[in-house]
Amino acid sequence: MQPHNSPRNVAARWTTAGAALLIATAGYVHLCLYRRGYRFIPSVGDAFILQAAASFLVAAVLIGGALRGAPRRNTGWTARLWSRLGALGLLASSLTAFTISRMPSGLFGFYERGFDPAPKAAIAFFSEVAAVVLVAASLAAERAAHTSAATRRM
Repeated sequence: MQPHNSPRNVAARWTTAGAALLIATAGYVHLCLYRRGYRFIPSVGDAFILQAAASFLVAAVLIGGALRGAPRRNTGWTARLWSRLGALGLLASSLTAFTISRMPSGLFGFYERGFDPAPKAAIAFFSEVAAVVLVAASLAAERAAHTSAATRRM
């Protein structure tokens, strides 16, 4: 079995922790926007507070998995896989909503241009894009570590 502190396991943990930090940052931006007036926008306001809450929850789950380290059983890999897939789903939904809200028809009639409100929109957008990259990298690193450990057992 691959050691707990193998380079691939360490890379998976650090990239997961980085992704969690970026997701929490984007969640904080959504919370700030909600508090600064988005709460009064029908449909969209509720989505902002839900996005913030979901971001904080996903970040906490990712950090918990990263700090936990190597799994004692196969269930550890499965739990971390699902938490990362959940993170990717959250990020995809947020980036999709961001993109739709910049289209002429907007999102539920709400639309904005470019990276307005500045700089919050840019911070959230680039945090989420970077988080997607880090989650994908952590999946690849852990998968490589898992495959390497399985090959050694044979």
